[in-house]
Amino acid sequence: MTDRSRRARSSSRRAARPRLAATFAGVLALAVLAGCQHRARVAGDDLESLRFAAGADSLGLAEFLELPADERADRVDEAARWAARLASPAGLATELQTLRTTVGLDPTRADAWLWLAERTRWFGDYQQTEDALAGCRAALPYLSDRRQPVAVGAAICEAWLRYDRGEWKRGLAWTDSADAWGGDQDEVQLLRALHLAGLGRNRRAEDIAFRFAQRDHRAHWIYAVSFWRRGGPQSAHGIFTGAGGAASYGTEDFVKGGMRMATVRASECYRDFGAVEEVLENWWLAERQYEFAAAFVPNLDRTVVKRVDGPVLSGRDSDEALPVWLAFDRYYVTGSVSAYTALAFARFQQAETPAQREFWASATVDAAGTCVRLDIDAAWARRDRGLVLAEAPDQLAQARLDLETALRWFDLQRRDDVATLRALGHLYLVAERPARARPVLERASRLAPADPTIWSDLGLAHIHLGEPELAMASLARALRLDPTLAVAWYNRGLLRFHLEDLPGAVADLEQARALAPQNREIATLLEEVRRRLAR
Repeated sequence: MTDRSRRARSSSRRAARPRLAATFAGVLALAVLAGCQHRARVAGDDLESLRFAAGADSLGLAEFLELPADERADRVDEAARWAARLASPAGLATELQTLRTTVGLDPTRADAWLWLAERTRWFGDYQQTEDALAGCRAALPYLSDRRQPVAVGAAICEAWLRYDRGEWKRGLAWTDSADAWGGDQDEVQLLRALHLAGLGRNRRAEDIAFRFAQRDHRAHWIYAVSFWRRGGPQSAHGIFTGAGGAASYGTEDFVKGGMRMATVRASECYRDFGAVEEVLENWWLAERQYEFAAAFVPNLDRTVVKRVDGPVLSGRDSDEALPVWLAFDRYYVTGSVSAYTALAFARFQQAETPAQREFWASATVDAAGTCVRLDIDAAWARRDRGLVLAEAPDQLAQARLDLETALRWFDLQRRDDVATLRALGHLYLVAERPARARPVLERASRLAPADPTIWSDLGLAHIHLGEPELAMASLARALRLDPTLAVAWYNRGLLRFHLEDLPGAVADLEQARALAPQNREIATLLEEVRRRLAR
């Protein structure tokens, strides 16, 4: 179907205002000219240490199994030599490269896949963790001995990964898997209780906590998470600190080792403790607990893991900052997930290369999802996730939902956020909902009257709604503010075309084409207007 026939069909659907029926091509051009592009997720190509490539010899499991027996044996021996290097102390980057090479040479090494998953989980590359766990599960049938401990380790790693991300239902399923494989009952029951508490099944979680009560601190961790997830962070604070009577010891006892925290997931416990204090805006206590969480990260390599202090999502305009520990200056290790989300979004906006922008887009979406599930600055997390997803053509419905949810919360708090209004108005236009777009964009224009993109979008909304005078005024204002805004020239050319001002339409569309020579929508419409003018 040609652009001309599309415009004709659009006009017939809007017979009440046929001369002003805006075409979806106009909206599509708006999106393209605004730079809405999406690429597949890629690792940062600017950090050599993050490639972890096994080289040209790396094979998948199916390819490996098709090799001749003698060649497979050689690769198995070489992989064993690489794995033996892990016995010597090495930095995190070297360990990761060694493990990637090991499983690349011999993908039946389920134990090496598990070691890789455990390390990548701790420094927050969750995609690589999931890939490694999938490799471990595929390799299990080829493990001649120690299959049970490796299977248990993989299920436990997967369950903790889901707990890190607030994915309690999936985590509970993996906990059951670890139990079925005969995993350590103390850790299995701790995981089960924490996931049950996350799902709101507090009675079952607290039944498990009661069984721990006479032995160590884990009962109090479970009780605290149970209260936190049911909306009682103050009670959780009391349990963690001992002020509520449920525990008779405080934070210092954790550090001195009196509760043997190093053997029972101390880092995760302190991270939860810090999150509770963060929700309560006890900033100093939150920072302190996050510092303890970092101190207990297993085998923390401080040559590649650094602390960064930054504002949380809801406090970006304040002086309050919380710490985040980053591996390779990008992956979340521990600390405030809200502060990490804010940092990831800021780096997404400041990215200088497509690979950097794509990495920080993925990091923002992942971290914001965790914030939403944990209900930590959830509205702000939805706002940032929506702004990122608004640039992905296949995620516009989710972006719109996130921004609508954030806006409702902002309205309840009597707050305004121009970025949310501007992006949501644009998304309504892309969805051909101009009546929804107009009030949102009008509100944005009052808050940011010097933003030309808002006026350009508002002009397009007026075109859709059959309001030529208002459309012309908005587009003229956009062009006064930014004469290089190609989309505004295009939209005004489209308006003049529908108003039968063909010379004016040609002039505007020529300006748009000069500013965006690669955009085919502009060239197509300009050619049609010239043909009409010639007739």
